[in-house]
Amino acid sequence: MKKALSLWLSIALIVIMLPVASVQAAKYLPYDMVGDFSEGLAWYVSYDEESDVERFGFLNTSGKVVIAAKYDWVGGFHDGLAAFELNGKMGMIDKTGKEIIKPVYDVIDEQFMDGLLAVAQGEKWGYINKEGKFVIEATYDGATRFGNGIALVVVNDGYSFIDTTGKQVFEANYDDAFEFIEGYSVVASGEKWGFIDTTGKELVAPKYDEAYAFQEGLAPVRTGNLWGFIDKTGNEVVKPQYEDVYGFSEGFAAVMKNGLWGFIDKNGKEVIKPKYADVLSDFSEGLVLVSKYDKEQTPMQGYIDATGKEVTKFDYDFTGGAFEGGYAAVSDGGFGTYYIMKNPLLAPVSAKPTASKVMVNGKAVSFEAYNIGGSNYFKLRDLALAVNGTDKNFEVGFDKAKNAVNLLANKAYTPVGGELVASGGQTGKSAAPSVSKIYVDGVQAPLKAYNIGGNNYFKLRDIAKAFNIGITFDASTSTIGIDTSLSYTE
Repeated sequence: MKKALSLWLSIALIVIMLPVASVQAAKYLPYDMVGDFSEGLAWYVSYDEESDVERFGFLNTSGKVVIAAKYDWVGGFHDGLAAFELNGKMGMIDKTGKEIIKPVYDVIDEQFMDGLLAVAQGEKWGYINKEGKFVIEATYDGATRFGNGIALVVVNDGYSFIDTTGKQVFEANYDDAFEFIEGYSVVASGEKWGFIDTTGKELVAPKYDEAYAFQEGLAPVRTGNLWGFIDKTGNEVVKPQYEDVYGFSEGFAAVMKNGLWGFIDKNGKEVIKPKYADVLSDFSEGLVLVSKYDKEQTPMQGYIDATGKEVTKFDYDFTGGAFEGGYAAVSDGGFGTYYIMKNPLLAPVSAKPTASKVMVNGKAVSFEAYNIGGSNYFKLRDLALAVNGTDKNFEVGFDKAKNAVNLLANKAYTPVGGELVASGGQTGKSAAPSVSKIYVDGVQAPLKAYNIGGNNYFKLRDIAKAFNIGITFDASTSTIGIDTSLSYTE
């Protein structure tokens, strides 16, 4: 009887455990490797043991295959297109897998810039448009992508900068140079590095021992063995003091001191103390992948937020990448153990109607605004219309392919309808953190936004700071003042 009971209990236990095991197995994607998401799709690798061949394809944030694995290599999507290689030749596909640029090139860049793509046929480089036609013939020994309407090309071991028609803008009388990013190129004379603008004028004459491109308005520079950052006036806003640094992302830069990594903000303030073994990604959607040592000095990986809080469990086998659109592909055990993680910071929060009265340049204006975590959030397009026609106006655009909000200073706002229409009788609502990227004058900006009822709401002071708009608050009357005649102050 005991034997029969024991057998029954064993069978029952297996039955009970099966759903758990199935759920656990279901989270893993049946692929050997999965890359970062770009524009909603991530590349994956499928390995055929019989042929010993790896093939690349794309899947979406649900793990569903959108483009079957048939390529020898693929890049990420940019403006709806991704580079691929097949049988030794390269081209570009769209998000359906349709070949937009036929695979006839030996090498291609991974994205179009200023409407042109750098390609190589044999040992010569040129530029094609999205129809696959050469706009600038392949006559160069080397070429970079365009940036700010200018590209760097190599002719007979010499450098030159050209515009999108192929016309030389100016010669690069330097020993080395790079593409224009955020309006500047890093150039070298001898073993010293500096920066030039799009006219060829030196922002900083070559004097640094090493330098990298601007990111979010600041560029890393090295003097001796120490790194710091300069701004676009050439001023050292962060004096060289770190053993190593990475560029800024979402307002933060990783810096190394005494062999450990931490983070600073754009004022050079240390926001996360150096205590990490390594930094394994940029900040994306509020998270960055880092590693830390255990007691045996073995590194473990996990995600932290901008305050240094550990958002995921740290593990030895865990690895991942940047979040995009609320998702990242991560692994907890190497090949074959990849799964899709939703950004843990994207849980909805409570938004309460803002009770304060709002004055814009002395005139009362009705906004549908909300208080989230003690800060006032306003509908972006409402703010744009409210200051339109002043010298602090700004344009608002949205790039659906990139899921990006583009803000342009000193541009008249183009209304789309529905601005400054308060629904009346506002009640508390659920606010979901926005996953859209925010660009101000072409530079990604760390502005926090929430989506409420399909509209993006931004912190009032973030927008005011970005466009130098004065903000006041009268506590006695609970009145918020938006004054375009004033400069922004903290």
